[in-house]
Amino acid sequence: MLAVENLNVTLRNGHVEKHVLHNISFSIPKGKVVGIIGESGSGKSVLCTTIMQLFREKRTVTGNLSFNGMSLVELSEKEMRKLRGNEMALIMQNPMAMFNPIVTIGEHFTETIQAHRKITKKQATAHAKEQLKRFQLFDENILKKYPHELSGGMLQRVMIAIAASLNPSLLLADEPTTALDTTTQLEILKELKQLHATTEMSMLIVSHDLGVIANLAEEIIVMRHGVIVEKGPTSHILQHPRHRYSQRLVAARDEHSQLADLIDRFDEEITGELMQCDPGHWVRMEGSA
Repeated sequence: MLAVENLNVTLRNGHVEKHVLHNISFSIPKGKVVGIIGESGSGKSVLCTTIMQLFREKRTVTGNLSFNGMSLVELSEKEMRKLRGNEMALIMQNPMAMFNPIVTIGEHFTETIQAHRKITKKQATAHAKEQLKRFQLFDENILKKYPHELSGGMLQRVMIAIAASLNPSLLLADEPTTALDTTTQLEILKELKQLHATTEMSMLIVSHDLGVIANLAEEIIVMRHGVIVEKGPTSHILQHPRHRYSQRLVAARDEHSQLADLIDRFDEEITGELMQCDPGHWVRMEGSA
């Protein structure tokens, strides 16, 4: 499905360059859910937008991104537009910022669907209503509303509904529960789990919240400063974390402390190479560099 191999990304801002992803490698098989955990600045969002090939002009990418055998970095922007939404979809962490404030929810829906399907606006609207119900939004008047008229939780559901409307093979969710209250977070997680169960859609779930990742993912990738420090089956990472950063990450969850507290306590440089310590469980061996 998706294979990321030795991915390096450098962001450009005028004459200033910053290397934000360092030799990232992992894969997402068909029908699997992989989670990426790490604090702000670890490169998670840059990874998502690079997979989607967004903001190409502002970054330099080396390595390979392969989706169903196609090299994404070699596709033209026109070819990528055909994939986005249709085969690959991205849920961003701030839904309010991702919607055009002067366009109704219904127009957002129909434009997305008609961009990839040769159907009438009436048919697209009918499909949009079905999608709303699929995600527990039964008020069809939502389609007539503008983004600012919906709560954060409702808008996040709408974004997920739009992303899932074309049944993509791969769904990327970047901080899908950020800034939502606990009850709404649980509802969104339940809906993502149900979406995966009913469609077997491959997913990449990105979060700074280990509880979110543990709830959804079959495999966890731990990132720190653009580097993978550990990756493996969720049960292994949660029960037997090997890298000191991962251990503190799990401890922070168990202690119900904030991720910022973990960052304050962990200022060690990430060094060494990824080594397989158990089947499917890789850890960056400190001091091996």
